[in-house]
Amino acid sequence: MSSSEVVELLALAGGTSLAAVGEGGYELRHRGGQFPLRASNPGVRVALEALSVGPREVGDLTVAVERAGSVAGLLQWNALLDRLDRAGAIDRQLVVDGAPLLTVHVVGSGSSQLMRLPDDLGAVRLSRLATLTALDGRVRAKAPTSAVELHLSDRALKMWGELAQNADVVTAQADSPVWTWFVRALLTAQVATAAKDDDTERWWSPAEWAMHTQSRDPRTVAGFAGTYRFAGVVEAPPAALRTQPLRSLALSVPDLEAARRSDPPLAEVMESRRSRRVHDDDRPITADQLGELLYRIARIRRQFTASDGQELLDRPVPSGGSIHEIDVFPLVGLCDGIEPGLWHYDGAAHQLDLIAEQDPRTEQLRESAASASLMPDGQRPQVVLLLGARFDRLMYKYESIGYSLICKHVGVMFQSVYLAAESMGLATCALGAGLSPVFNDVSGFDPFSLSTVGEITVGSRGAEPDGSS
Repeated sequence: MSSSEVVELLALAGGTSLAAVGEGGYELRHRGGQFPLRASNPGVRVALEALSVGPREVGDLTVAVERAGSVAGLLQWNALLDRLDRAGAIDRQLVVDGAPLLTVHVVGSGSSQLMRLPDDLGAVRLSRLATLTALDGRVRAKAPTSAVELHLSDRALKMWGELAQNADVVTAQADSPVWTWFVRALLTAQVATAAKDDDTERWWSPAEWAMHTQSRDPRTVAGFAGTYRFAGVVEAPPAALRTQPLRSLALSVPDLEAARRSDPPLAEVMESRRSRRVHDDDRPITADQLGELLYRIARIRRQFTASDGQELLDRPVPSGGSIHEIDVFPLVGLCDGIEPGLWHYDGAAHQLDLIAEQDPRTEQLRESAASASLMPDGQRPQVVLLLGARFDRLMYKYESIGYSLICKHVGVMFQSVYLAAESMGLATCALGAGLSPVFNDVSGFDPFSLSTVGEITVGSRGAEPDGSS
């Protein structure tokens, strides 16, 4: 073939296998599932056997069916190929001069079929929301809203760079078959667009848009929700976090029956709720108050094992799948009865375990919380409840929606703290950001397994200025 000719090959997608089962029967194994296929026509069987061995040109497969089958066989083959394609079991490889240019791979629910270019194509630009990642020895280009990703060769990466620098390069290369096929692949995967800039995209960063779409649209990802993709691969993380504390402090158990009688009604609590940023350091929060707050929101009422073998928890607050991956780490600066430092709340024993003594890093976390919560100059929060997520525990079960689900759980914890603190007459204020790397440095936890995902200050109430909310 000439240097400008592009050949399109079909191949079974990575991890997909095809095996003969009986007379005219086949078993397709794809993404952990098994699917029976029937190929009564001999020409179809010839084509399937060829496809199971390795990549084949589209035309060659068609010729193989025609030679060994009939017109009916060709119809059956086209229908079967369409079924495989829509199931995401077919990759398309573009080859130039005998070398791969790129592979079109379906990761979600869709087809690898390349779209045709419109006659009035015009300028083509790369999507600002598309990402390039290196994974499993491949460079992958993916748009969050697409079910398709591209695996790029060095030559394709060079062409990507040329297009990134000059959107008119496609027009200049209009007579190049290589560029034509390349652009077809880019548009199919939605990593490039021929449309004008969309002003509404400006609100989104690539990472935020990817998290939104991939946690809301199952068609764009390989696995969605409770797939348990790590079951049988690694042992499920235990329900309760085990630490090696410097020392422990038992907390008094509050009288919830008395609280039921004395607490204001929910409607009143909801209406009076405020973000209260001023703490009364002359009368700081007490160990009993902090213990009651933690008991109300984060104690472990029951631990049990699900039918799938995963250990689950029951707490006063809800959690997806009863997994409860959020642990509370009170960062104490000023609390009557509790020494300063970073603590972990053991919800089963209702006690605090000291993780780290007070030092410049814990004070940096307090300073950060004071700044984020807009506390008055010179004041720092008496206590910061650091919400630490055990990522491995939740992501053992949930795929694609894991971090999105964690963010929802942080919101649940925020609201629960607000309502309990309001009922108890305490000041509290949720924060928009924190210093996770400092927390991991202080605590020693692996950031890929456990890190902070939310912070909320707690203390005794001081005099708030007018207009607090």
